[in-house]
Amino acid sequence: MNRCGDDGCHYDDGRRGDDSACAVNDKASTHHHDVKHSVTARWRVTDDSEPVRHDKRHSSRRQCELHERSPWPVDEVLPADLVTAAGVDAVLARLRDTTRAPIDLVVNNAGFGTSGAFADADPERLSREISLNVSALTRIAHEAVRQMQTRGHGYLLNVSSIASFQPGPGLAVYSATKAFVTSLTEALHEELRGSGVRVTALCPGLTHTEFQSISNTTGLESKFPDFA
Repeated sequence: MNRCGDDGCHYDDGRRGDDSACAVNDKASTHHHDVKHSVTARWRVTDDSEPVRHDKRHSSRRQCELHERSPWPVDEVLPADLVTAAGVDAVLARLRDTTRAPIDLVVNNAGFGTSGAFADADPERLSREISLNVSALTRIAHEAVRQMQTRGHGYLLNVSSIASFQPGPGLAVYSATKAFVTSLTEALHEELRGSGVRVTALCPGLTHTEFQSISNTTGLESKFPDFA
């Protein structure tokens, strides 16, 4: 899994978007925020950069980038298209796998957006967007929490957006999916209080990544030239 071969994925260092994703396991002995124990294994559920093309050459290049850009040794890469049932099931199976290092930190970061008038949007694309941003995230969060509760500790970070705090005309479905993520996370935070399992939502604003090209919002750069 450590080699740059036929399959791979992309290390995500910010807000990005598409309908493919993978999980990355970085073994490290470290502390993260208020988790009071050494992390056995950290998993980032990240996204690729192109919503249509998923050929082997593209995947191999992305895996090489992951190894080059990760600040920690990458122990394991699990490519999975989280818009598909098979892709989600592969991630859930890894979370349940007791023969390998348990996953004590999960970052749910896969997602993408669609800009423009709601009535003009491709309904199939909107369906994929909801499937990835809501359904896949929920299933992964559910299994992660179940496994963490069994061990009595763990940390789940769901990547949401400032778009979750108000309706977003022109980004209607994206904003709605992120409102779901923030609401779900806040509820889980309260449900799991005192259990040793921490749940947090990260709500970043505009950030320079490939998210703009995927969601067709590159024009925002001229309106907000100083965004991060």
